[in-house]
Amino acid sequence: MSTTLYPDKSRKQLPDEFLAYDPSTATQQYAADSGPSLNGAQSLRQLCWEMGTHFPEKLQQQGVALLAVYPHLGFIQWHINNHSVTWIKESFGSDFDHTAKLVIRIYDVTNILFDGFNANRWFDIEIGELTGSYYLKTDYFESNLMAEVGYCFRDGRFAPCARSNTMYFDRPRKSSRLKTSGLYVNQAFTRVFPVENVACASLFDEMNSLLQRTGDHPISTALFLNEMAVLESPDDQQPVRRFLEGIISKCLSMGTAPTLFCSNKSHLPCDQVTSLLERIQYTSLKITRKFETKHRKTPFECIQCHDWYSAPAALSAAEKTGLPVIAVIHSTEPQRSGMCGEYKEDLSHQIEKIERRLIDKSEIVLTADESTKDVLVHYYKKNSDSIVIVPDTLTVSAQENNGDDYIRCRYGLSNQKPVILFAGQMSYSTGADLLIDSIPSVCGECSQSQFVFAGDGPLLGDLQHRAWCMGINHRCRFTGNVSSEVYHQLISVADIVVIPSRNLQDPALAENAIAAGKPVIATHQSRLHQIRHGVNGLLVYDNTGSVIWGLKEMLANPLRVLKSSVTSNSGLMQTTECIAAMYINKWALVALHRREKHNG
Repeated sequence: MSTTLYPDKSRKQLPDEFLAYDPSTATQQYAADSGPSLNGAQSLRQLCWEMGTHFPEKLQQQGVALLAVYPHLGFIQWHINNHSVTWIKESFGSDFDHTAKLVIRIYDVTNILFDGFNANRWFDIEIGELTGSYYLKTDYFESNLMAEVGYCFRDGRFAPCARSNTMYFDRPRKSSRLKTSGLYVNQAFTRVFPVENVACASLFDEMNSLLQRTGDHPISTALFLNEMAVLESPDDQQPVRRFLEGIISKCLSMGTAPTLFCSNKSHLPCDQVTSLLERIQYTSLKITRKFETKHRKTPFECIQCHDWYSAPAALSAAEKTGLPVIAVIHSTEPQRSGMCGEYKEDLSHQIEKIERRLIDKSEIVLTADESTKDVLVHYYKKNSDSIVIVPDTLTVSAQENNGDDYIRCRYGLSNQKPVILFAGQMSYSTGADLLIDSIPSVCGECSQSQFVFAGDGPLLGDLQHRAWCMGINHRCRFTGNVSSEVYHQLISVADIVVIPSRNLQDPALAENAIAAGKPVIATHQSRLHQIRHGVNGLLVYDNTGSVIWGLKEMLANPLRVLKSSVTSNSGLMQTTECIAAMYINKWALVALHRREKHNG
């Protein structure tokens, strides 16, 4: 059974008591009537009327949202509150009524920190409503766009009401942004954190499983580092400490609770002639006291010690608390001293003695490479099952800084147009002339292409003259000889690397390009076996027509090549969060082992 609540022709079917209902007196009547005298029909009538007067609810939030549908199309949705309009009207007075136009202003804020006035470019879209949506057609590719809704006045002044998010609009071909980052979420949604490489998910799954076995509460680990005691000057940078601070930040986001205990300037003895071992003993005492104070308040579950100079403090803390120790050995004294047994200095013997004691007392030893592991096994007689290889922690950087923006600016390269790179000697054998001769035909269909010729050689002047005569000089950049750093930066900004050689070529350029995730067009004559046709590049012949075909085919259907760091297991694990996850796994294992011993 259904009842029509809105006045239309069906109202004739309602009972007389509904037809006699007067909305203006509804509230008074409802208040005057007592519960028993107010029948069901009147209650329903009153309820429906009150609901109808409040529906739909007016939108209270003010804002602008900008989304990318695909590279050519964006979507904008906005709502502006009346009080914002009233404030602008009061601020601008009569100008508002005579000249104000409500507009959406689109900004290009690529590679800048936007302050409201420094956009690369902007344009307005006139609108007539304070609430609405709009589909934005754009040719601003590989750009960050932002939208503001506000009032534009005849004299050029602009009064914004609301600003949108920044949205990246990619290019209509394959993206130049090869991103492997993602978000790790465990099944119970209790552990969520960003990751630099989604290919490492199995490592995080292992970590999540171990943490669940520990009761899913934060494992409390004490990290010992006495790096300050071995530096020549207290003002020297501490690379291990800088690294550990980054690791700790990652570990906290993954649901664990590590604490770093390290030496500071104030811990060093005032006497500048104090020996190295005396400085270590002095600072170790200070670190141990800090640990004991913290441990009494919040007990730790395990200790992690970094290198021999942190061992006195870590081992002392372990002896007093009975906590298990994990040693991290970045290098061993036999490696540093050259394994010169009987010719070692007395200091080296004492360091080796401390190092051996740390390795013997540790349940697990973490080291950077196989060579160090061999020393631990054969020289220090540590069981190989207790040694785990973790990547070289001191050379890992969580952020890449490849200078792409600098190189683009230096050579006038647009980030919205594809870049084709030739790198090598400008000579007949390398086929640089084949690439030059193919440019007019390629640009006839792919008019946005940019060509970079990096290198010097006997044909350089002739190639520049040809580019001028063919009217393509504005599409070409001749860099001359470049440094190794600039060479790698040019590969980084390139979309395609071309090797149009007429004979056998050194594979270095092809290998560097593939490692950077760039497809390569090479000739069969170059004999570069690294190039697999249709997989990481295209193979053509040493004539202009074939080079033209390869370039057009690649520009129309570009290949995406995974960077070597994605496919190489050693490179894959050299990220801060992967090393943090490996540390956490070992903390969980020793914590579980310790609990089993106590419970057993």
